[in-house]
Amino acid sequence: RPGMNNKLQGSVIKRVKNMVGYPGDTVEWIKDNNIEFVLEGMEHYSLGTVRTRDEYLKFAGIDVDYENNSFISSHISWCDNGELE
Repeated sequence: RPGMNNKLQGSVIKRVKNMVGYPGDTVEWIKDNNIEFVLEGMEHYSLGTVRTRDEYLKFAGIDVDYENNSFISSHISWCDNGELE
């Protein structure tokens, strides 16, 4: 059916955005918009426990842009050039 993948894709994107901490995609926002199903199984599928979200963002060179509900990434030479550190 036309549009079916778009609805599923939008739900998956909301789940991932919540998982990585996009400022506008909070649990409260998801519940207020009646799409709680995107939170199913989050206790099994997450970023892990090796480092906190903030530690990961610092490691990855990513800043949170709260005004635009987005992330800003800096250039990471080893990633940009496909090289090991």
